[in-house]
Amino acid sequence: MANHELVHWKYHSSCGEFIEVPPDGCNDIIFTIGERGNLAWHITELPETCDSFKISEATYLEGIRFNPATQINRTKMLDYMRNTTRPADELIKTAGEFVSFDENLHQALMALGEIDLSIEKCAANLGVGLRSLQRYTLAQTGKSPKYWRQLARARIAARTLFRCGQISETAYICNYADQSHLTRAMRKWFGRTPKQIIEDVAFNKLILGDAYF
Repeated sequence: MANHELVHWKYHSSCGEFIEVPPDGCNDIIFTIGERGNLAWHITELPETCDSFKISEATYLEGIRFNPATQINRTKMLDYMRNTTRPADELIKTAGEFVSFDENLHQALMALGEIDLSIEKCAANLGVGLRSLQRYTLAQTGKSPKYWRQLARARIAARTLFRCGQISETAYICNYADQSHLTRAMRKWFGRTPKQIIEDVAFNKLILGDAYF
């Protein structure tokens, strides 16, 4: 992936509502403009389960979802946002000025997303030692290789469940030891059982959205 930006999205809430966001491995810079035109912004973290938050009535959201190999200079961005008088639409356009893309990290994360390979094999394919991969991934993302491997597998499993509708087959395809192991993973990452994921069309639209894995 050559571009650090995965998607630039917009959302307008005409009424108060709760929004659910499944973990996707990405950091978003989100700008929120309230009914009175007041601007707020924040950078999302990397959760280990579904995140949900309330949006007030007449709220406009605009965000940029970044490839997780993108490094966001939070301090520099915070200083700029605190001191600028530029209007909200111009601030959003400047967000890319505070990020840089790490191609080596991108390659490492993509390798960890290959769920048929062990983490040790991923390290070998990248030409580094296992401990080096662990230290590098943790230092650059705040998460271990195990986190990225489990996230990739969980998202692939959720999509597979919805596509084939078979719990045992999904567990086999996605290298879970058994159905119980798959169920624990789906509850941990998405707060749902495999059966609930199969039946939840709205949730699957979220899982099929723009994300890293």
